[in-house]
Amino acid sequence: MRFRNILLVHPARTVREMMRSYCYGELDDVRVKEAESAQQAKTLLSEQAFHLVISALELDSMDASGILGVLRQTALNSQTPLLVVSASSDTQKLVRLQEKGIHHIQTIPVSPWDFAHKVNQLCDPRGWRGLRRIQVEGATARLHSPQGDFSTHQSNASLGGVALESTLEGPHPDYFQVHSVTLRFPTGTGEDVIGPLKVRLLQVQLFYGKSDAPEITRTSWAFTSLAQGDKVRLERVFQDISAQWG
Repeated sequence: MRFRNILLVHPARTVREMMRSYCYGELDDVRVKEAESAQQAKTLLSEQAFHLVISALELDSMDASGILGVLRQTALNSQTPLLVVSASSDTQKLVRLQEKGIHHIQTIPVSPWDFAHKVNQLCDPRGWRGLRRIQVEGATARLHSPQGDFSTHQSNASLGGVALESTLEGPHPDYFQVHSVTLRFPTGTGEDVIGPLKVRLLQVQLFYGKSDAPEITRTSWAFTSLAQGDKVRLERVFQDISAQWG
């Protein structure tokens, strides 16, 4: 078996233990090394290639953007992805991380399954993310949260989840409060409406135009439960699209 090497960088021993237990409990092909300081991390990164580095937002002598800089300057790990774990869900803090080039963030606490899913998303050298994604021109979605309902556009969808994209010009929800989504697919006679489908947030990405402010947000969601009827309808939509476009 080929193992994936993961480096955990966090000053709190309890957090490192949690992440280590999640890795070993949910993934059977990983080897984990740990660093409690930026200097320890720099030493390990110069000595060994890693498939993924998971870092705290703040370390003793630098923040996560400093670790990103170390990665990009280290021959063995110049292409290694960085996942930042943070207890904060502050939108402004997410924006600042994006501005520093950090695009993968996991808020904690997090379930073992969600943590393992994030690791597999960023560190999948054998291509085991098996569900095919379908792009449907004109497909939209409706996010449901305690704040109300919000319309957005589908980037792609699969039986495992959906990626959505929207501008930041109009109202948008606190994504961490969204509990379900309704999918709308255009058809020759109208549209197929599927949902509401229960979801959990996997990732938030912010994209910038010519201004310094983010203009587009892209979110990734996993279906937490999919009724058999909804699954059959999604499969039918995907089959129709595949037959149309090949």
